[in-house]
Amino acid sequence: AAAREVASAALQATGTGALAARLHESMALACSYLGEDAEAQACLDQAEAVESDPAPRAEARRWSLLGFLAMRRADPERALGAYERALAIADRLGLSDLVSNALLNLASARQMLGSYGRARDLYERALRMARALGRKHSELLLQANLANVALECGAFEEAARLLDALEPQASAP
Repeated sequence: AAAREVASAALQATGTGALAARLHESMALACSYLGEDAEAQACLDQAEAVESDPAPRAEARRWSLLGFLAMRRADPERALGAYERALAIADRLGLSDLVSNALLNLASARQMLGSYGRARDLYERALRMARALGRKHSELLLQANLANVALECGAFEEAARLLDALEPQASAP
């Protein structure tokens, strides 16, 4: 709630353009966490209204946010399309940080839809990127997600192996 209030106050001093769009996007995220789905979508619509032609990084983030809002509404089909758009933009421009996030998000949507093989492939690609970027927290998250996919597929030995390998890394300083 505080994030929404801060973004709202800043918006009054901003007007239109890229900064206003980022603030509307922040408000959309805050509203989503507050369970205010309609307001979250309205904020995202406002972001597009004040910045109809965003820079590619901002556009990829906006598509990711649209996917996030869809996932929060338990609509993985819609999220899938948004995450695919975010990945395509980030991939095309070599925005490795956004590619890594888009892969994780896309894999989560695939997993939710029961497309476990595709989810695993996406998680593995994201894991390779996280390792290359030195993102330890992301590595741990992705390894846990891979174990979860194995569990959902009934590959209990693989899941146990993945979790056993994860435990010492997770407890390391």
